[in-house]
Amino acid sequence: MNTSAKPVRTTLFFGLACGLFAFFLICAARWTYLSFVIYQGLAWTCLAVYGVLLARWSQTPLSRVVFPLALPMLSLLCHSQPQAYFLSCLLILSWVRSGICFPNTLAAGLATEISLCFGGAALVAFFSPRSALSWGLGIWLFFLVQSLFFPIRARPETASEGSAGVDPFEQARRNAEEILGAGRFGGGIGS
Repeated sequence: MNTSAKPVRTTLFFGLACGLFAFFLICAARWTYLSFVIYQGLAWTCLAVYGVLLARWSQTPLSRVVFPLALPMLSLLCHSQPQAYFLSCLLILSWVRSGICFPNTLAAGLATEISLCFGGAALVAFFSPRSALSWGLGIWLFFLVQSLFFPIRARPETASEGSAGVDPFEQARRNAEEILGAGRFGGGIGS
């Protein structure tokens, strides 16, 4: 079983839940004077829950991700600019994911995070969401891009397990021959 399937699937569903939550929250926030604080609070909530999910998947103690996840909340309390706040959330996500939960070399971590975090944010900005529906879809699009982290991360691990030069279909054929040849089905075929 592919170990990256559960985080990918959960990231997709979590992104969908965040998008739906954002849709309803933005619809409700149109009637308030503090809508920019609500948007930033929504970003922090999504970041904090996703950070906890990342820690759980990597079996990292939650105490290691509490400090990075608390930094945007402090910035929110200081009434920072929205663009700077969202940029800090992207940096914190990169730090938690590639620095704490799934540590990687500096070059590989930077390349992955620049392409996924900032690429996902640039994609959302390119579509320039204006309505509650487009913001909800934009958030889901962002998490759709983030779900690519796990297949990208899993690729080097599978290549380094000693079967780097073996075709996956050839490996599957060998495994099937082993199962059939060993008679694991109660004495083999036809008995």
